[in-house]
Amino acid sequence: MPSQTDAMNPPAEESEATKFNRMVMRKLQKAIASDAEVDITSVIPRLYSEQLAARKVHAQNDDDPAPKGREVEEPSQFSKGDLRSNLSRHASPEVLFPLAESVKTILGCDEQSPSFADNLVRMAREAETLWEPRWAGLKMVLRCGSNIALKIMMIMDDTTEYTSLQYLREKKPTVPVPEPLGLAWPRLDEVMKRSVQHQLDDMFTELRALPYPRGMPLGGVGGEGCKDLRRHVRRSEAPIWTVQQFDDWQFSNPHFGSQIYINVIRRLSPPLSQNVVFSHNDLRTENVMVSIEDGRCVITGIVDWEYSGFYPEHYECTKVMNSIQPNEDCDWFLFIPDCISPIVHPQKWLQDAVWWKHVE
Repeated sequence: MPSQTDAMNPPAEESEATKFNRMVMRKLQKAIASDAEVDITSVIPRLYSEQLAARKVHAQNDDDPAPKGREVEEPSQFSKGDLRSNLSRHASPEVLFPLAESVKTILGCDEQSPSFADNLVRMAREAETLWEPRWAGLKMVLRCGSNIALKIMMIMDDTTEYTSLQYLREKKPTVPVPEPLGLAWPRLDEVMKRSVQHQLDDMFTELRALPYPRGMPLGGVGGEGCKDLRRHVRRSEAPIWTVQQFDDWQFSNPHFGSQIYINVIRRLSPPLSQNVVFSHNDLRTENVMVSIEDGRCVITGIVDWEYSGFYPEHYECTKVMNSIQPNEDCDWFLFIPDCISPIVHPQKWLQDAVWWKHVE
């Protein structure tokens, strides 16, 4: 029976990070009980590390008292899963790139103003939520005014998305980047879905026609290097200049299995094309924004450019179906734009599908 001491000192409530890990363990145990040879990587959440980090940050913010001499922040009107609950008007924002005039107009000041932080937080708090992922606390997109989208991220360790958007604004202003209006894929009929597919095919064909600048390494246009999103995001440490170097870098990822096994997988590859094209590398329904009016579905924006840049022409074809599952019930994968469909590079896609199961 519980002692009187136990009754007086009930166990502390588990943290969100602890609950998350327990949930992951329950899923693993259930999957292994069903199939002892299950591929564990298919059970672990795709962005496990980021989701865990987000829960730890929320807990830290809850526990940290206000510094002495600082005005206590008013109670947040948002839930813990809403990133705006972490914004403080007493912080000192760091501006990495100049703000657009339209943003300054909404803020009512520029980045040098003493009221900049306060106005920035106010703008975010008053904004309409356009999109947030199924796992709260990682990122969200807000509408600020009629034509400004604000993206808030828990973890941002480089500026690829910004540099790519600036590059495209200069080189390919016809590609919509971005004015998100939301996407309701399940409500679209087949005619609308085909329309989205054809529009995306035109856009990505145009995108891939961008000439690869001489003297630029592969990856982000701002020199951020190459990225490869698997269970975690891997970044190249040194510049990569050729398709062969990129292929070698991919297969140098830590893996299970013998070198003989990996060499056999690599032999499945056809001769590598030396073509390098501009790639988005994260095309999903969540990243395509549309406007639906009068029975027509028009793409108004493409978002999430943080993995974009110049990559081997086959690479995006291997990434576009990364999230498909054996029990997939979303027919988006039947409407992938033709120019980046795995059908274009089937051997590389199949090779990648086998390979990535062995990536740590």
